[in-house]
Amino acid sequence: MNKNIKNSPQNNLQKQQQIIHYKSEIKKLRSRLNKSESLIKTQQETIQSLMENVSRFERNSHNTVIEQPTGKNTGGNNLPVSIFMYTLIIPKTANEEEPIIIKGNLEIINSTATPLTSPVICIEFDDPLLTNLTARIQTDRPSMSDGMIQENSIEAWRFLEGTTFKDARKTGQYWLQPVEQHSIDINEHLSFSDFEIKIPFKSPLLNCKIQSYFYSEEYPKGVPSLNKISCAFI
Repeated sequence: MNKNIKNSPQNNLQKQQQIIHYKSEIKKLRSRLNKSESLIKTQQETIQSLMENVSRFERNSHNTVIEQPTGKNTGGNNLPVSIFMYTLIIPKTANEEEPIIIKGNLEIINSTATPLTSPVICIEFDDPLLTNLTARIQTDRPSMSDGMIQENSIEAWRFLEGTTFKDARKTGQYWLQPVEQHSIDINEHLSFSDFEIKIPFKSPLLNCKIQSYFYSEEYPKGVPSLNKISCAFI
């Protein structure tokens, strides 16, 4: 009787449904893998292009005298270089429930002649209403509702003393410092990795710019990033 139950049409139907489900999952995973490989290829091409720009910037800086006003940045002729590398993910259809997503990294390169101590970055949204940032940022009270990924690692960042997530949402400025890395040696780099920004797909808020500034004890007045994140939809 047990044998008949195992081979019943109902059991066969369940097995067929499971097979269909597994095939569907495999198809989804393959699609995600293909998208990830495409994203990696795009990022590699972007990195190569940006590094070529950095090389040109460094060559030009050797031939150009950069005046440093008294009392401002005093790191020499070569400035620290920071670059946004990002991908813009736009929904297939204009749907207010699906936001535009920006995924990326901010790379800081010490192209100066001295180590950079106490590095700090400021990521600034031109419109505070659009301010949101998900990244490896530690907070005093772990809370996914804050839009933070709580992660203890060498790549983790935290808010600069005296600033909070709430302040960032009001002002449009995220003031951040690395948790572990307290200096950047010559020709070394620092990464603010895997951040994500969501822009609501609503007509009044479809234009935004995001700028970054790098600070250190040697550059207390800040150095803007070479590029901005810019979204402009008509």
